[in-house]
Amino acid sequence: MKISRRRLGLPLFVVGFLLLLTLNFNLLTAAQEANLFDADYRGEAKLETLRCPRLMSRDEIVPVRVTVDNPTDAPLMQFLRLNVSRGNMLSMQEYTERIEIPAGGSFVQEWPVGADEPVYGRFVLLRAHALLNRAYHYRQAACGIVVLPFSGISGELVLWLVTGLGILAMALGGLLWGTRRPLSERERKASGILALIAALNGLVWLLAMQGIWLFGWLLLLFTGLALLIGMGQVFLTEAHSNH
Repeated sequence: MKISRRRLGLPLFVVGFLLLLTLNFNLLTAAQEANLFDADYRGEAKLETLRCPRLMSRDEIVPVRVTVDNPTDAPLMQFLRLNVSRGNMLSMQEYTERIEIPAGGSFVQEWPVGADEPVYGRFVLLRAHALLNRAYHYRQAACGIVVLPFSGISGELVLWLVTGLGILAMALGGLLWGTRRPLSERERKASGILALIAALNGLVWLLAMQGIWLFGWLLLLFTGLALLIGMGQVFLTEAHSNH
């Protein structure tokens, strides 16, 4: 029974790894494409309060939010502009808002965004601009939303479902693979590599969720290399244990 459970562990680990890998790949690609979208004018500072969902279904309308504040002791005028991609990197729809913020106050601007014309059939790209006023420099930020190939379910739900299943499958697969005790030296090395792969994949997920695409891609490449080494070590371990 232990042998069958152990052999189930590796495929389960790989399934979990591939779930997170697919999610990470799409999140990083969306962030990278968003960085290139509407990039003619770069702000003097980043608009840190831009909030976008990471995934959305085909028929979903999702909120995109920007919070602006007024640190002065007098009313402040803030002009906001949101550019949303329409089918390709060069076409966009522009939304402009003029907001008067009371002294010491703040305001949350929300725009509803749909997936009518995703770029490459996969992404909705956005860039928000907060224009110069007497309290702040010109600020802007971008984000990308992955459009799922189906409708009828929340993208946010899919995000956390895939993340949870991926982590659970990797953890359970690693535990099942290491059920035999005591482990040989070769098995301990293989288990350590699997744990490293799982940790790296989780770190890539954190970077992808923050839109840090450059470091995310570099770490993803390193994770792929670790996976090749790890799978080779596991197969050698399995072959050795069968003799």
